[in-house]
Amino acid sequence: MIMKIRPIVLIGILTYIIIYSCNKENESNGLITISGITELDSIARNIGMTDTTDWRFTDTWTSTEENLFKQNNPAHLSATEKVRPSSSVVVIGYPNPVKASSKEDMIAFCFQIESNMHYDMRIVDKYLKIKVQFDSVKYNFLTVKDSAFLSNELYRIYYKVYSDNKVFRGHGDFKFIK
Repeated sequence: MIMKIRPIVLIGILTYIIIYSCNKENESNGLITISGITELDSIARNIGMTDTTDWRFTDTWTSTEENLFKQNNPAHLSATEKVRPSSSVVVIGYPNPVKASSKEDMIAFCFQIESNMHYDMRIVDKYLKIKVQFDSVKYNFLTVKDSAFLSNELYRIYYKVYSDNKVFRGHGDFKFIK
C-alpha cells in the first residue's frame, strides 16, 4: 500500500511545482489579464457593458503593478486606503471604446479630485509595458490620441491618487477600435 501512495504523492508534488512555476513565469513577464471595459459614450454615459473592477480607488496591486511607480514618491510604499475618498472624487475614461476613425479619436481621462490631491498615472499594454506616464498631476483632464495604440487591443490605466498621507489606487481598461 505504501508503494502505491508514493507515485500519487509524487505526481501531486510535480503538478504543484509545474503550476506554481508557470504562474511565476507569467508574473515575471508582466502579463496581466484585462477582461473588459466599461462602455461609455463621448459624454461619459453608460452605453453597454460595465466592468465592475474599473474606475475604483481601493485596488490591491501585485508587486509587478506597484513597480510601475517605483521611481516616484515614497508614498508608494503605503497601503492602499480601504475606503474610497469622498463621493465627489471621480476617475473615468471616455468614450470607451474610442472609434479611431472618427473625429473623437482620443480618450479623455477625467480626474475630478479635490484641491489638496494630485495623481500619478501609467497606461500599459497587457505585458505591463508603459505606453504613457505622468507624475504629480493636478489637471482634471488628460487626453490620449489613438496613434500610440493598436486597434482592438485592450489597455489599462493605473492611477494613484494622493491626499495628504493617503494613497488611493485604481485602474481602468479601454480600447481603440476602427
